[in-house]
Amino acid sequence: MHCIVTGAAGFIGSHLVDSLLAAGHSVLGIDDLSTGRRKNLAAASSNPSFHFLEKDIRHLSLDDIPATSCDWFFHLAGRADLVPSIVNPEDYFQVNIEGTFRALQLSRSLGVKRFLYAASSTCYGIPDTYPTPECAPCKPEHPYALTKLMGEELVLHWHRVYQLPAVSLRLFNVYGPRSRTTGAYGAVFGVFLRQKLAGVPFTVVGDGSQTRDFTFVTDVASAFLAAATSSVSGEPLNVGSGHTYAVNQLVDLLGGEKTFIPRRPGEPDCTFADTSKIQALTGWQPLRSPRPRSRPHARCHRRLARRAPLERTIHRTSHRRLVQTPRPLVMKNPDLNTILVTGGAGYVGSVLVPLLLDAGYNVRVLDLFLYGKQVFDEIPASHRERLALIEGDLRDTSLLKQSLPGTDAVIHLACISNDPSFELDPALGRSINFDAFMPLVDIAKDSGVQRFIYASSSSVYGVKEEQNVTEDLPREPLTDYSRFKAMCEDELEKRRSPGFTTLTLRPATVCGWSPRLRLDLSVNILTNHAVNKGVITVFGGAQLRPNFHVRDCAELYVKCLGLPAAQIDGKVFNAGYQNLSLDTIADKVRSIVGPHVKITHTPTDDNRSYHISSEKILRELDYSPRFTIEDAIRELVSAFAAGKIPDSFTNPLYFNIKRMQELHLA
Repeated sequence: MHCIVTGAAGFIGSHLVDSLLAAGHSVLGIDDLSTGRRKNLAAASSNPSFHFLEKDIRHLSLDDIPATSCDWFFHLAGRADLVPSIVNPEDYFQVNIEGTFRALQLSRSLGVKRFLYAASSTCYGIPDTYPTPECAPCKPEHPYALTKLMGEELVLHWHRVYQLPAVSLRLFNVYGPRSRTTGAYGAVFGVFLRQKLAGVPFTVVGDGSQTRDFTFVTDVASAFLAAATSSVSGEPLNVGSGHTYAVNQLVDLLGGEKTFIPRRPGEPDCTFADTSKIQALTGWQPLRSPRPRSRPHARCHRRLARRAPLERTIHRTSHRRLVQTPRPLVMKNPDLNTILVTGGAGYVGSVLVPLLLDAGYNVRVLDLFLYGKQVFDEIPASHRERLALIEGDLRDTSLLKQSLPGTDAVIHLACISNDPSFELDPALGRSINFDAFMPLVDIAKDSGVQRFIYASSSSVYGVKEEQNVTEDLPREPLTDYSRFKAMCEDELEKRRSPGFTTLTLRPATVCGWSPRLRLDLSVNILTNHAVNKGVITVFGGAQLRPNFHVRDCAELYVKCLGLPAAQIDGKVFNAGYQNLSLDTIADKVRSIVGPHVKITHTPTDDNRSYHISSEKILRELDYSPRFTIEDAIRELVSAFAAGKIPDSFTNPLYFNIKRMQELHLA
């Protein structure tokens, strides 16, 4: 048979391609690679019966199809995941509904003999019946579920009106090799794998007793083939294992700590497929799914009968690559559409920008890109049209006047960062950190910017004897870097006015993995030395340092965009988590890297000891960090093990001072 598979480079699509080729069929695989990966098709690409077309399904035409006819059309292309569909429903409607319409029209023109559609069990919403049959009411709870159901309605309507031989397969939770572990929100299996690889606790929604119907991916591929070779048409069919597993059981299989987070509205206690219909009509049944030890019943509380398929998948996948921990749901502020981030390609910015895009904002990045633009390589193609990279100098007022009109909010991160970098060339530091600040704020205000968020520093307090350094204590900066940060705070407050909301955040010392990694920050420095030299040298040791995970820092900026203006206008907040001595940080690094790591001490003249209180931001903004220093250490260790940080002592891209010297900026 001549087959077309849309979404061919995706998790399920690539396995379907392999199965079709193994059965002797020829396949045209179509994918725009927005989420699919070419390497998923590595085996298929060497098969002369396989051809690949990189194309968005919405723009596919007959002229793009090399064959004049098609026997089987498998439509798997589409946007997945529940939470992003809430943030950006328009994209989901365009791809999942308009894309399906395009596929159906092409199928009619090609005279296909079978049309197979990948629907979703999320159409059932919170079911009333377990196991859930196809006749159960459809009550979608999210835009994703709605768009997949509307796609199914199109497919079944084309069957009734145009006699298109079509079947809709409602897929339950799928797991297996090539499972997508990038992106913010995936199925629970992919989310847990991301957290396993990053070495962070599993985030279990609710109490973890909710159950899911997991089906191995090759079983799903065989269900598509069974439906294609059957005579059934115009019917929806459930595809699941017919058994369920508690989320806590999956965590136990993976092994590790877990934290519990509140449940999101609309999530069912259970997904549990009644597969009797597909078995009766096509003869299909899963081969890799565990069998129950007791007679099936309608209640959704079952024991895990056999662990092998899940365990094998976990073992194969858990060591493959470094991934990011899923991001929390952040709703876009409907009054703000375009955000300009100065220094958006930096250590914090390269984590922040993808978060903003995920939330549905248009993003402009103003940066010199001294550390390269490759920090944005992992941003999905579907987001890139909303990202504008503006290469230029913050001190160029003409560039600011071109870039700021049409911007709703500014997040100002750009600066010569930290004391040593500033002291390398104080005149350069002042020109960027202070002299450029007032023109930026003034032009932003004149351009109609509604909100200005300034990244100050917790170092503005200097050294304090108080146990809790709160925002109302006097600022006593010890260095020019800190002094100019404090002066910018004052200048911003002077310019605050109705319609121009200002907010100052004083982050602690940031740590952890970022696409633009810095290895000149305390936690990251100690981890680098522990992993690659086996020795940590602590200068002093008793000095306190407040710490803040880079992902927490980025998520805070996004949260502040979404808050009501009155809640943040003119406010100043400390933002940190753990105030720890350098000795304590070194001990934590050794406990994670291994007991072989030696800790040595060297006297130092720098006895500055910073510590801050973050009680105000918790009380007024209901904000608390999600990650710890241990999380930062573990993900850096994983990155080193995966070869993500080559030349960690010599590459100037990891060190602000070395890079400035290399480019003769100082």
